[in-house]
Amino acid sequence: MGACMVPLPGVLDGDQSMTIAPVAQIIALTAEAFGVDPETIIDRRNDARTVAARHTAMRLAFDQTDKSYPYIGRIFRRHHTTVIHAVRTWPKQVTRHGYTRQAMKAIRAVTEGQE
Repeated sequence: MGACMVPLPGVLDGDQSMTIAPVAQIIALTAEAFGVDPETIIDRRNDARTVAARHTAMRLAFDQTDKSYPYIGRIFRRHHTTVIHAVRTWPKQVTRHGYTRQAMKAIRAVTEGQE
């Protein structure tokens, strides 16, 4: 997957003052761990694997960066309350859908990469 950069055209409506590289890396690493395309995580798809990957990426973005819920919501093209829901319910949702191993792999990839 190369440099772990995900093109996110139009996500921030031309606001170049915000840097999205760390969140883009989280999206790329999470997508790889779940076996989905990074664009799928941002897309409107709602199958269980995509939602679990999206919620994992949102949780990681919240935990691993200093970004706000609204900022993360803009990256994922979602309302900030969706991010709040994902962050709060992530452990239960991930366990329910059996994606714990993939989620832990994504978390380890992000946290080990920052050390």
